[in-house]
Amino acid sequence: MRPMLALLAACLLVAGTALARVEESGSAAVSTMREHCGTAAYETTSHIGGAIPDADPAGVVFGPIQTPDGETIYDVILSAELIHTYIGDLRLWLLYDTDCDGLAEVIGQVLCRPGMEACPPDGCCGYEAWLDGWYNFDDTASTSIEEFPTGEIPGDCYGPDHDSVGLSVFDGLSSGGCFWLWAADGAASDEGSVSVWEVSILYEETPVEQSSWGSVKALYR
Repeated sequence: MRPMLALLAACLLVAGTALARVEESGSAAVSTMREHCGTAAYETTSHIGGAIPDADPAGVVFGPIQTPDGETIYDVILSAELIHTYIGDLRLWLLYDTDCDGLAEVIGQVLCRPGMEACPPDGCCGYEAWLDGWYNFDDTASTSIEEFPTGEIPGDCYGPDHDSVGLSVFDGLSSGGCFWLWAADGAASDEGSVSVWEVSILYEETPVEQSSWGSVKALYR
């Protein structure tokens, strides 16, 4: 485990949230689950996760998943095998470190329940539904997790919460960076985990004449 202090500092600066702990576990691998939100044309890579600390707004970071050099990210879908009760206190964000130097420059909020209107920043919102299975997050999905205020939320493809920035913030970025998953539980008495998480990316090849010098060098190795 390495400290990734710059990554934590960047998240503190951008998101206003202190990430006190980083957890790296397992290795990235080619996914065997190819059909998340119709991702047959996407390149999917998975990474092992771990427990989400209870009542710890600092949360935990899993990763990285590194993207190949020389292409442009056209679309991103996040998929995760999640277990979490009472998700009113759960945050789930995807971070992107554009050059894998430990500094997360772009943050996509997927689940951001504590940020709902009229709720305290680190409190929970009385949202009693729970997660147990594979969940996929895609900006184009019409279904929202907010449609299930109680009971088990079925595994499906969901759009971001209404108060989340979503995953479109990654569209158009250059590949060659690293994705990290940040999960945080803001209140006591419920537990959760991320068994596996995956990033499915639709790439658009970057023309050499439009590439940075670093990307050009990568293309001619």
